[in-house]
Amino acid sequence: MIRLMAVKDVPKIMKIERTSFSDPWHPSSFIDDIFNQIGYGIVYEDNDTVLGYACMWLMYDEAHITNIAVKESERRKGIGKALLKALIDKAKSINYERALLEVRTSNTGAIKLYESFGFKIIHTMKKYYINNDEDGYLMELRF
Repeated sequence: MIRLMAVKDVPKIMKIERTSFSDPWHPSSFIDDIFNQIGYGIVYEDNDTVLGYACMWLMYDEAHITNIAVKESERRKGIGKALLKALIDKAKSINYERALLEVRTSNTGAIKLYESFGFKIIHTMKKYYINNDEDGYLMELRF
């Protein structure tokens, strides 16, 4: 089941966040998104267990996807795809024109997922990730 993110989910989200990213968000970032009027966060839950989550900012005429992660043991089961689809469906439902996201150039699994939805690389950002100076791609999906 996919539902809106709640404050009670943050400890579970942080377990996934810390094992998914070399530069994880702080818990307050998720809490801020829950209460921020442009923030939109969802979780994928099974039997009261959070298996994945996704966040985006809804601003102007675009959806900016900020974070998607799935519990390591649950990857490649369609959870990330379901979360991404739910974000895109939300953006389309409010008549946004496009979705944007950043991704590490080394994250080939995520890039393939995004491309399967029609995202295109529109820019390479040199040394975008400050924790290791890795380049990032800016990807866009036009609706």
